[in-house]
Amino acid sequence: MKGVGVFPAVAETQSLVELINERSGDKQDDNHFVLIDLPSVYNAIRFMEGLGEPTYIAQAKSIEPVLRRYNDMLDSLVEEWPDGENAPGKGRVHLVRMSAWMDHVSANLDAWKLSKKAQERGVRPFYTPGLPGQPTRDPVPEDMRRRITTSDLAHPTEAVYEIIARYFVTRVLEEGYILGRLDEDTWPARAPFKNLPFAPES
Repeated sequence: MKGVGVFPAVAETQSLVELINERSGDKQDDNHFVLIDLPSVYNAIRFMEGLGEPTYIAQAKSIEPVLRRYNDMLDSLVEEWPDGENAPGKGRVHLVRMSAWMDHVSANLDAWKLSKKAQERGVRPFYTPGLPGQPTRDPVPEDMRRRITTSDLAHPTEAVYEIIARYFVTRVLEEGYILGRLDEDTWPARAPFKNLPFAPES
């Protein structure tokens, strides 16, 4: 199924943000928004030369430029939000450039203890501490946990989502917000891979 295109997708994001503001009435000044751009399709095994599926590899060559245009347009929207009755105030919309972050991670898989492989079928989440009735030790080998996609060759594994969340939290805290007990002072010590970069190299 074909998408709606770059401009309508970004325009929908704009309209949803402004709809939230409209429905907030005189509380609009309390609203803050975080938008996240899209990582490259080439971060998923399905689209990788030599590893992926031929049909999807061919599609990626047409998908990737559209995705980059979407990110550029989203960036432009955040930087210069059009004036309007329900437009968010200056500095109240923040963009998390997940595309640059995942490009950095993909270029440094060893540092993040990730392998360019897909998990086998049937790998289930493992929680620490475990849920009642669940194993207290992870029955899945670490090598399987640290792969970049699930068995469908497309979706990130828990290990990758952890790194995605790590960057998201970092960006939110950098903008001056607090997440529970996490702030810019406590996060560096609590973050996974605390000795690795918290932002992509520019």
